[in-house]
Amino acid sequence: TVPHHHIRLSGQDSSRGTFNQRHAVLYDRSTSKQYMPLNNIMPGTQDCMLALDSPLSEAGVLGFEYGYSLDTDDTMVLWEAQFGDFANNAQVLIDQFIASAEEKWGQTSRLILLLPHGYDGQGPDHSSGRMERFLQLCNDDPDELPGNTPKHRQLIAAGYRALSQSSGKEGGGGITRAQMMDYMYGNLTKRGGKKDLEEVMDHADEVLRSMQTTNGTISYREWEQFMMSYIRRHFERDANMFVVNVSTPAQYFHVLRMQMKRPYRKPLVVFSPKWLLHHRPC
Repeated sequence: TVPHHHIRLSGQDSSRGTFNQRHAVLYDRSTSKQYMPLNNIMPGTQDCMLALDSPLSEAGVLGFEYGYSLDTDDTMVLWEAQFGDFANNAQVLIDQFIASAEEKWGQTSRLILLLPHGYDGQGPDHSSGRMERFLQLCNDDPDELPGNTPKHRQLIAAGYRALSQSSGKEGGGGITRAQMMDYMYGNLTKRGGKKDLEEVMDHADEVLRSMQTTNGTISYREWEQFMMSYIRRHFERDANMFVVNVSTPAQYFHVLRMQMKRPYRKPLVVFSPKWLLHHRPC
């Protein structure tokens, strides 16, 4: 079975699109009835898409959509500002809830914010979505490279030392691939990450194939190489949110798909370049 997801899009002139780019809702001139092509793309039952035009009340509407996203995991919830800087009026919601609720209360969300952004007309007040604000909210420590911090190096060394001791090879004799896999499995199941265990094991295979292991053992240098790669690949779990600026429809599709398929929940902020909404190749 293919997992499906409902789509709930709300915002200011979202059904048409502020820049006339979406046309998600069509109207019959004779009857004034709505017709949504995306709700009629396959025979039989399909998941529902809602495109809702909301009033210019950013704090109230974004707060409602954020609350809606907390209680559902099978619905893609998107809020779109008419212009990116309109998020100013919902800054309290963004600071106190969207960016920090997971850290404060363990409350996670897949909410997506669409903020049209770009210095291409519409006046000085409607050009920038204030990307720098959201980048500052992503993480507490943007200056350290994951996997290479003193704390991470200490943890990497401690893990290898513990495995060497358990195999009676303390002092750098190396560990086996089976020990390494058992170690990763134990750490993942402790964290409740069974869903992405297969992905991590595939990653381990990928890294191990690139290693020149001798006598079937893994040296400390090889262990360090794998663990640094693993930490960097999964460091996004520690971020408060994701901030992206896509430039092609394919990128936008895969960003949205990844947002729903990721085994953990994080808010996503999309700075959509306005001129690309009218770019013919897009």
